[in-house]
Amino acid sequence: MLVALISLVVPISPAEASVPGPQRTTVVMFPWQADGKLAPQVHVGPPISGYCWTGAFPPPDDQYAWRCLSGNSILTPCFSPVAGHASEVVCAVSPWYRFAVPVIKLQRPLPLSSGDNGNYWSAWGIQLANKSRCLLANPGTPPVSGGPAAYTCAGGYLANDLNTSSEPWTVFYWSNSAEFGGPASAGNGQVEIVTVAYNGPD
Repeated sequence: MLVALISLVVPISPAEASVPGPQRTTVVMFPWQADGKLAPQVHVGPPISGYCWTGAFPPPDDQYAWRCLSGNSILTPCFSPVAGHASEVVCAVSPWYRFAVPVIKLQRPLPLSSGDNGNYWSAWGIQLANKSRCLLANPGTPPVSGGPAAYTCAGGYLANDLNTSSEPWTVFYWSNSAEFGGPASAGNGQVEIVTVAYNGPD
C-alpha cells in the first residue's frame, strides 16, 4: 500500500507550488469599533469603578488610550470609545487575549488635555503571514543594536518599519539574535506580509 501511495506523487513546478499571498491587509478596529461597540473578540468582565488621569504612552500613544486607576491597581492601556461622552473604558491587554478584560466605569471625566497626541499610532497589534503575532512596543523608535524595536513578537522576535503605503502591508522582521545585533538597518531583517492589523481610530 505504501508503494502505491508513493507512485501517485507527481512533481510540481515552483510556480504551481507557490501559494498567493493576501491581496490586502485586513484592518480590524480594536478594541472599540467606529459605531461605538466593542470588537467581537473583546471579552469583558464585571465592571469596576475608577478613573483615568493621563494618556497611556508608552505605548500606544493614541488619543483614546489612557492610564487608569481602580482601587490600588494601575491599568494601562485602557481605551475609550471614539464618539460621544465616554462613561467607561476597556483595558485590553492585546487583540489575542482570551480572557475577560476589565471595564472601568468612570468616576471622573477623562482628562482630555492630558491625553496622548497620537503622533505614532498606526497599528497596535499585527499578525504576520508567518503566523507571528506582534504588539506595539516603542512607537516611532527605529531599532538599534541592543535597543528597542517598534514591535515585540512572540518567541523573542522583533519587527519594525511597518509599511502601510501599499497593499498588503509589510514589516521588517528580526529574530532576537545576531540578525538584530548588527547596524540599525532595515536590510538586516526579512520582509513579512501583515495579514491582519489591529488598528485604533486615529
